[in-house]
Amino acid sequence: MALIDDIEFYGSRVDAGDIDRAQAAQLLAQASGGGLTVLGAEQAIDTWKGQRARGEQMLADVVDTLRALDNGRPVPEHVRQNMRSRAREDCLRMIRRISREDS
Repeated sequence: MALIDDIEFYGSRVDAGDIDRAQAAQLLAQASGGGLTVLGAEQAIDTWKGQRARGEQMLADVVDTLRALDNGRPVPEHVRQNMRSRAREDCLRMIRRISREDS
């Protein structure tokens, strides 16, 4: 099973209340074969609904960037915009996590 499939499986099980987040993170970290730490697994579970789409978008951006660079062009503007958008989402996610931990 691909890692993204495991992320979606454990994330959906946590959302459904079938398993608690800590246990799911442990299991996901183990299933990843060293690809994720427990903290990384927790973060993946927290954002599981958008993981596949984000991965596909990032792959498309890498392809577009390599194609542009191979042709002597700068990084495409849509890739720059996507990078800024992902950075903003990551910052907001961190702020929400810190807010939850302080509560």
